[in-house]
Amino acid sequence: MINLKFKKIILKPRMKGLIQRLLDDDHPIAVLDDHQRPIIGNLNLGDFQGYEISIENSIVGWVVSPLLDHPITQMLIYLIETEINKKVLAIDALDKYEELNFLYDISAKLSTCLNVQEVIKLMADEALKQIPGNALVVMIYQDGMMQVFYPKQNENQVILGQKISANLGIYGHVFKTGQAEIVNQVDLDTRFISQTFKIASLMCCPLMTQTGKLGVIQISSDRTLEYTAQDLKLFIALASQAAASIQNALFYEQLREYSHTLERKVAERTAELEKVNQELNQLANLDGLTQVANRRCLQETFNREWYRLAREQGPLSMIICDVDYFKRYNDTYGHQMGDECLQKIAQTLKKTLKRPADLVARYGGEEFVVVLPNTQASGAWIVAQEIQSNVRNLGIEHQASLVSPLITMSMGISSTVPTHSTSGEELFEVADQALYEAKKQGRDRMIFREFKSPISPSQRPEPRRNDGFYRL
Repeated sequence: MINLKFKKIILKPRMKGLIQRLLDDDHPIAVLDDHQRPIIGNLNLGDFQGYEISIENSIVGWVVSPLLDHPITQMLIYLIETEINKKVLAIDALDKYEELNFLYDISAKLSTCLNVQEVIKLMADEALKQIPGNALVVMIYQDGMMQVFYPKQNENQVILGQKISANLGIYGHVFKTGQAEIVNQVDLDTRFISQTFKIASLMCCPLMTQTGKLGVIQISSDRTLEYTAQDLKLFIALASQAAASIQNALFYEQLREYSHTLERKVAERTAELEKVNQELNQLANLDGLTQVANRRCLQETFNREWYRLAREQGPLSMIICDVDYFKRYNDTYGHQMGDECLQKIAQTLKKTLKRPADLVARYGGEEFVVVLPNTQASGAWIVAQEIQSNVRNLGIEHQASLVSPLITMSMGISSTVPTHSTSGEELFEVADQALYEAKKQGRDRMIFREFKSPISPSQRPEPRRNDGFYRL
């Protein structure tokens, strides 16, 4: 109901002056308030007929006179009703402006909320400022049930209630029909289901979005109120904004969860791919039988070290190792034992090397190549001796060998300081020639053959000693 002070309107100077001029003609007339108390006019009228002045079916005052049909009386009634209608229009326009301003303000605030509970808490705080009541509840439909949210007044908190059936109570009817309702006396409504808090009067609105019904929103009072159509109209407008904001927040939470899930899956997939790549890289660079570097890895590593040491003018040594009489071993013990023998030898070679840059690779069959960066001839000779000793210490029986009852190796060694005018193939050929000489001399031995670089001795840098880089 519009709050309008009838007596104040009648006693406004302009209105009072007009009425007083009509009364100066000694016309028996008076204006009374809604309790029939005189405001202005002839106070000794007795029990005369009265004309009701009403707003929205509620009497706010009376005009009384024995001559209600008299032109002066009709003029007075017309003036009063005109003035009241102007006031009603002004109040209505102001209310609409305040409502629009309120809705605009809450819309701006809601646009910053990306969390469902933040939206619900804001809606509760703002709605209870404009609409009579002391509690607001939001119910969101999820898989045939309603998830209840209880925002707590004066606390920055929203309590998550239990899920309840979507088909019961006043809220269930509102959700089903999609029509908002006012229930000013809930105890007289058979659909009402008591809550954990006292409710005497309520308004319930569906939360409608472009994609359908999201749930319901309910505002209530613990004392009996007379909610009006105007209250419901404002509440529906609020519910519309709440529905859009809640849906946006739900979409944002789903998107965030999806994003986190996607990031986790991408991270897991990336880790899997990295592991697979590592495995593929190992497969591409390792010999499948002996699990040491293969020829491809040997070639890449050797070329890289050759060009690096050519820039730095550091020494590079190579040892080519061959298992003595290995064909005889295979013929005597079988290929499975032969494979196990090669595996043991390969791992022994690998353990003998101490530096991360040193490399052992299977070159083919029973032949292995050891690459020793930053290692001079004397250092390579020491490594070859350790290899020979460690292989012999494996104690692998070889009754078919013509040099020893145990597995032994022949080795060719060469060393140089790489230059851009020479190639690694030349160093390999020299070491291979040394291996051939070791076999020719009876096997189970090491032969060193010098690789003569085209650089004159005067141009070759003096090798550093005991610096942690070069083997001596």
